[in-house]
Amino acid sequence: MNSDKIAPTADQRHQQSVFAELIISPLQAKFLGGLVSFQTKSWQCVLLTTGSLDRITPETQETISAPALVWLPVEADTRLRASAGSTGILIVLDATTLSNSIGHKPEAASLRLMSSRRLTINLTNMQDMLQIVHSSLNAILRELEQASAGMDTIIEAHLRIVLVSIWRNLSQGHFDENASTGSALLLESFRQSLETHMRERWPVSRYAQELGVSSDHLHDICTRVLNKAPKKLIQERLAFEAETLLAKSQMTLGQIADYLGFPSAPQFFAFFKTQTGMPPGRYRKQMRGRAQRQNSESDRTFADWP
Repeated sequence: MNSDKIAPTADQRHQQSVFAELIISPLQAKFLGGLVSFQTKSWQCVLLTTGSLDRITPETQETISAPALVWLPVEADTRLRASAGSTGILIVLDATTLSNSIGHKPEAASLRLMSSRRLTINLTNMQDMLQIVHSSLNAILRELEQASAGMDTIIEAHLRIVLVSIWRNLSQGHFDENASTGSALLLESFRQSLETHMRERWPVSRYAQELGVSSDHLHDICTRVLNKAPKKLIQERLAFEAETLLAKSQMTLGQIADYLGFPSAPQFFAFFKTQTGMPPGRYRKQMRGRAQRQNSESDRTFADWP
C-alpha cells in the first residue's frame, strides 16, 4: 500500500488492493485517483451521479455527462477530471481483486473479456441499474472504512454485482460500443477458448483454427478492439493465473510451472519475470507478507470492536 502517497480523508478509503473515493467537487474541477498506485495492473469504475467527467489523453478529450457509469483500465497517459458541481463515486481495484470478483461461474469468461475494455453506460433511463450500482459502491466505501473481518469477501461480492450489471446491459446494447457484434462474439469465443486451453500452451494459430478464422483475422480484431495482439493476451492471461496461484495456493513453484504447462521450472521463472518484472519466488513472498500485514490489521480492528 502506498500509504505515504494517499492520506485518506472521510471521503477516501484505501487498502492494498482497492481505493474508493466520493466525488465531490462543488467549486472547481477535480482530477480523480491521480495518486493511487498499485503494483499490478488496475482498473477504475466511476459512477457519475451529477455533473460531467472528462477523460483526457495526450491526443483527445472525451466528456461524459451524468448519470453515467464508466469502466476503464488505468493507463499512465489517461486522466479523469470531474467538472465543478459533479458528484459520484470512484473505485480503483487491482488485478487480484478483479479476478476474485469475476470468479469462476459460467459468465466468467464474458466478464473477463468485458473488463479489459473501456465502457461507458448512459444511465438516464436506467434507474434500476443506477440504484444497484450506487448501493454496491457505497457498500464498498463502508467496508473500507470499517475494515472488519471478511472485508475483502464483501467488497469482491459487491464488485461482482457491478460487473454483472454492466455485462447484462452490454448484452442489451445499452452502452457506447466500439466493436461490431461479430467482433465482440469472436473475442468472447477466443477468451472462452483461452480459459479452456491456456495450460495446454496453444499458439495463436491453434486458437484461430479452433475459432474458424485465420491468424491474421484474429490478430486484426484483437489489436483493433483491445489494442493488444492475441499472443500478448495469451501471455497476460497465463501470467495472471500464475500470480493467482502464487498468491493463493500452497503449490510449489515447480508444481505451478508444471500445472501451467511449462516444460521446466526455469522456463516458467523466465516467463514470469519477463511479464511481471520480478521472479515468482519474490512475488509470492511479497504477496504473503502483504496478506499477513492485512490480516494483522483486521485482527486488531476486530479485537477493539466495542
